[in-house]
Amino acid sequence: MKSTLTIHQIAEELQLSASTISFVLNGQAGKYRISNSVQERVLLYLQKNEYVPDKRAKSLRTKKNQIICLIVNDITEPVYAKLTFEVEKMAFKNNYKLILHNINNNRKKAHEVILNCRDKQADGCIIGLTDKIIHRDILYLIDNNFPLVLFKVEGDKSWIHGNTVCDLPLVNDQIHTIKENDKNYPRMLFNTLMNKITSA
Repeated sequence: MKSTLTIHQIAEELQLSASTISFVLNGQAGKYRISNSVQERVLLYLQKNEYVPDKRAKSLRTKKNQIICLIVNDITEPVYAKLTFEVEKMAFKNNYKLILHNINNNRKKAHEVILNCRDKQADGCIIGLTDKIIHRDILYLIDNNFPLVLFKVEGDKSWIHGNTVCDLPLVNDQIHTIKENDKNYPRMLFNTLMNKITSA
């Protein structure tokens, strides 16, 4: 059975400070010159008690929820399927959860999912632009300093039907144009978002 011990309970049991336990848990023991024997003692105790960190407590402390959103128009299109597959792999590797929103050419759904990403306290969002994405939704995210990466697929004409996000000078400079045959675009979009999240 998984343990619900707190850092303070572990510290008390091992007769160490809570900060020492925290540094070991967060992989910062070397930075704070915590001896190998103390690290081993803490890790052995954690393993023996099947300790699982409380993600809610961590998110309160770091103000990060380890969640990112990906909004695409049609997941069945190869460019979006590849992007989703690769971003999910990178998110998992970086201890993030990915929430995928498939808007299916629906303006109302696009509006709701963009606001939902912010309201559900995602740490950031990657958005594939179409003419269904509404100006004010993107500006809302930008105005609230929400980490955001916008992209369009080269040759895709679905975003050029007047009154699109791409018409806004403030936004246009932030849009990445990706080529479907470029193998590196998922990593570039993901890394750009991670950099924005880290600096937020």
